[in-house]
Amino acid sequence: MSGASDPSRNFGLPEGYFEQNTFLADDFIEEISRVDIEFGRKNALFEPKPFVRTFERALDKLLAAQSDLEANITRLEGSAGACAEDHRKKMARLKQTFATVGSSFEKLETQISEVSSNTIRIGEQLDTVAKEKDRAEAIKELVEFYAELNEGDTRHLDELLEGGSEGMVKVAHTLRRLNTIIVDNEYSAPADAKAKRQIEIYSENFEKTVLGTFEAAYRDGDVHNMSVSARTLDAFNGGVSVVKAYINQHPFFLSSMISQSQDSIAEASYQSMEGVSDINHLPPPPDRWLVQLYADTRSVMFKDWAIVSKVFPRPIEIMQQLLKRVFEQTIQSYLETLFSRAEGQSKLAFLRVLASSHLETRKLVEDLQRFDAETITPAVMVLDEGDNAGVGLLHGFLNRCCDDLFESYIAGGNYMSAEQAHLREAFRQTLVPFVRVHAERQGPSRGKALLGMISSVTGGVGTTSGNAGGGLSAMHGGIAGTSTAGPNSSNSAAGGVPAESERSINTSIARMLLQVHAEAIARAVELESDAAAPDAVAALTSQLISTLGDEYVFPALEDALESLQDLRQEPDMAMLGVIRMANVVVRLLQIHFQRAIVPFVGNGNYIYRDIVAEKNQLMSRVELSLNLITNKLIGVCTQWIGSILGKQRKGDFRPAEDDFTAFEMGTQPCRQCTDFLRRVEQACQQNLGTENQERVLADVGNALHRVLMEHLRKYVVSIGGGLVLAKDVSRYREVITSFGVPALNDKFAVLQDISNIFLVQPTALKSLLDEGPLSRLDRATLQAFVQMREDSRSSSLVKQFM
Repeated sequence: MSGASDPSRNFGLPEGYFEQNTFLADDFIEEISRVDIEFGRKNALFEPKPFVRTFERALDKLLAAQSDLEANITRLEGSAGACAEDHRKKMARLKQTFATVGSSFEKLETQISEVSSNTIRIGEQLDTVAKEKDRAEAIKELVEFYAELNEGDTRHLDELLEGGSEGMVKVAHTLRRLNTIIVDNEYSAPADAKAKRQIEIYSENFEKTVLGTFEAAYRDGDVHNMSVSARTLDAFNGGVSVVKAYINQHPFFLSSMISQSQDSIAEASYQSMEGVSDINHLPPPPDRWLVQLYADTRSVMFKDWAIVSKVFPRPIEIMQQLLKRVFEQTIQSYLETLFSRAEGQSKLAFLRVLASSHLETRKLVEDLQRFDAETITPAVMVLDEGDNAGVGLLHGFLNRCCDDLFESYIAGGNYMSAEQAHLREAFRQTLVPFVRVHAERQGPSRGKALLGMISSVTGGVGTTSGNAGGGLSAMHGGIAGTSTAGPNSSNSAAGGVPAESERSINTSIARMLLQVHAEAIARAVELESDAAAPDAVAALTSQLISTLGDEYVFPALEDALESLQDLRQEPDMAMLGVIRMANVVVRLLQIHFQRAIVPFVGNGNYIYRDIVAEKNQLMSRVELSLNLITNKLIGVCTQWIGSILGKQRKGDFRPAEDDFTAFEMGTQPCRQCTDFLRRVEQACQQNLGTENQERVLADVGNALHRVLMEHLRKYVVSIGGGLVLAKDVSRYREVITSFGVPALNDKFAVLQDISNIFLVQPTALKSLLDEGPLSRLDRATLQAFVQMREDSRSSSLVKQFM
């Protein structure tokens, strides 16, 4: 707002007073009456008239300003209404204009579409006319050539041949069409016979000439002339003859078997595969000549592509034919000879050669596929992003070539039948020493009760006998060297006495079984397809579990249990070694399962679940069998302790006063019993884990305590005999303490206190029974021991203290 029109001046206010953001009536009144207020302050009396006059003038001015403001508002509203009406009219006219323009564009588009359609039709008609014209000219030209040849005139064709590569290609096209004409008109009039003969003769000579040029250029390495000839013959007959000439004269096929026969090459190369039929020998490397043949194939294909891509108009087809010839003729012929030789030697030799050859062939195919994807395919076509990136045009063709080489040996279950037959034979050879000894141990002496116990735990156990093969003696010697020492181990080297490794479970045999199985799995994964490999691995694993359990572990455990039936001899604590070795074999199987089986059968599918269930069933059966043997061994040990103590003489605890040996050494049954207990402890420490060791020793110690509690109540003990008895109990307690089972220490401490019953004077007996640890025992038990004192009847101890 300008200063001239500012209403603030009319009220004597500062310029722009009414334009401020906030307006307060009190401030306004104070501003317009400031002079009157100052004047009133100077007078003692208040004079209202100046204020009245000031407010009247201000009110008049406000009313005048209100009138001016309303007039301005009215004027602006009228002006705004006129502008809005004018804008509405303009927008209506603009909308109409846009509608008109849109309609015009639609009409124009329709007209353009009609013109385009007409133009396309005209173009197609012109193209058809051009083609018909070219065809007519070509037909006219063919008719002229045909007429000339019918008259024996070949000058026109000869002139074209002298026109270089373009002329040769044109002659090739012309001859091809002429040959098509004479084939279509096979039953034409006799007048055309001369033309037909001329065309055939000229075509034959033309093909021979061009082929001769190609072969000469091939020998000289002239790629340009080779390309001209190849493209000319491709136009003449599709390139069949030139491709055949290129492949037939290829140095690879001419030199691969030129020095000696294929059979002699296979013989020399096969002889270098040492140990191919020996299960104790690692699989030998692939056949040397096959490896060299594949290396030559790689080199030839990599080099030939540089020539083929420049010479032939359709290089992919040429590479396919060249590769097909290599696989179907050279490679397949040699593989058949190699497989036949290996199959004649043994199943293992055939399977090893088959797997190693398949692996090398797959490597060759992968190298060729990589070369195809990186070099061949990009050279002949442009791959869009995502269109089978990394997969070349020859990928499927090369896979079929590889599959065709091995289909007759793998498909239809042929491979799996051979693998399972070999596995049975290899397992049988590995188990020959054990099975022979096990068969010798079988006889009518084994009771029906033993058969019932084993059958209830493990089910039926089959035995297999056989003779050791030529390659088995070395393996047998290695196993015997790792046998577990036992009471009879000193006789192992004697003639006719089996080694311990042959009589019981041995990790060398188990490792050999797992090694043979791991090699079979590796072959199955290599030879079977990805879809069939899990089933094959599961079938081979089932065969391993069955053999390892029913033909090795369970027969050995059966023999161990049977050996515990003879109670006339001291129990053979080597049975604990059998338990240890059985546990080791189970752990080896579990490790083998995780490392060699699970990676190939997947995780969570039905195959995995079935094979895990079968493995767990075997482990459960082994665990039940081991528990049965352990319990039986504890029972036998208890009976043997009873038999030793049964040799106790009645006078052992009533020695003569000069029998110093009894006072110092104790009784002989005690010494024999403690010596046996130390052997039990040593065997447990050598063969059992901490938990199992404590359990077995606790059971033996408890059995000993029960036997001694009954045993000591059978003999009258003198005062001197009490010293002998205390010595015996002290020796028992010493052995039990070495067991390291706290619960046993308390029991034998009480037993030591019981021995004191026979040492104290009659006057001190009552305090011993009532105040010490013996006070916790029942009176009947204590009375039984007191009655065995030699002086119990004479001193009436029982009546006095009981």
